Amino acid sequence: MKGRKPIQDEFTHLAGTVSRQRIWQLRKYAEGKCVICGAGATTAQHCDAHAQQARVLSRETARNRLGCKRRNLNSRSYKIESSRVRDD
Repeated sequence: MKGRKPIQDEFTHLAGTVSRQRIWQLRKYAEGKCVICGAGATTAQHCDAHAQQARVLSRETARNRLGCKRRNLNSRSYKIESSRVRDD
């Protein structure tokens, strides 16, 4: 027998319409793991490190979309980022 057997689950039928990366993400989300690295998720979709990145990305995207120039450096996401830099 050559190769591996294909995985048969609730996402198998999406194979022709959705990319394999998206199917991998959906599987990890269903298992309660981070959709980026596969580690245990602490939020709905991400581990601690990637949840932090998602918060900052979301904040910066909204800031650019709304045309804001200033940053609220007292916000939770920026505080977590600066405390990690000091811990290293």
